Amino acid sequence: MVGKSSGFTILEIILVMALLSLIVVSIAPFFRSTVAGWELKDRRLEILQIGRMGIDEMTRKLKEAATFSKAEDNWIKFQDYNGNEIEYKLTSNTVKKDNVDMIEPVDSLAFVYYDIDGNVTTDTANVRSVLLTLVVADSEGKIDPVTFSSMAMIRKDEAAVADEGATFSKNSDFSTEDFTFTAAETFYIKIWTNQLDFTDIDTAGYQLKKGDNQPNYNLDNNSDYTYTDSVNLSGFATGVWNVRQMKIQDNDMNKYEPDNSQITIISP
Repeated sequence: MVGKSSGFTILEIILVMALLSLIVVSIAPFFRSTVAGWELKDRRLEILQIGRMGIDEMTRKLKEAATFSKAEDNWIKFQDYNGNEIEYKLTSNTVKKDNVDMIEPVDSLAFVYYDIDGNVTTDTANVRSVLLTLVVADSEGKIDPVTFSSMAMIRKDEAAVADEGATFSKNSDFSTEDFTFTAAETFYIKIWTNQLDFTDIDTAGYQLKKGDNQPNYNLDNNSDYTYTDSVNLSGFATGVWNVRQMKIQDNDMNKYEPDNSQITIISP
């Protein structure tokens, strides 16, 4: 007795292959669009990283500028306070730093210069801030260019010598320097430093400490290189209080920390 065959017939195999072909053809566009989407996302992320790193470096270096020798639309040259000469220039579609390729391809690089009053200037001696605009392109043109911008505040010339300090007073105008207060008075504190950019401050604060009592306070940024606060001492225990953890820090982790000091609170 001859048994029945359990295999597929030629017709069945042809039908299965035809169905598989139809399935592949129908889902192929989906896979192509998904892969293309991933590629575009990766290319945009790469441009964002390149552009952000480039403009962050230029902004950081410009904040250290002491004197300018070039202040043109797409060409800037300056010397920092350590005597290093730094140059950024757009040549063709490449931003060069000191004649070395830094960022490419670039559609445009533009600098706008302002004096201390906020007016546009072309006088290198009067530059106090610089607006940077960088447009980074995709090398294959698959995504639109991305624009980055940043404002760099330039230190004043006298900032080559540090002007920093901290003072305490009973008076809001800081006309006196005081270290002894009554519990009925107000403690005024001012910290100043021209070595940090007041437009880019991350932390400005201090702490009063006596034993386990150690409240923390924030300082107001007055946008003129000074940072102030006031505390009503009503309810504070008499005795010596440490004024500590005084710190002004910018987003680049540069900081100024005055030495710890003390005030004495007495009965009214």
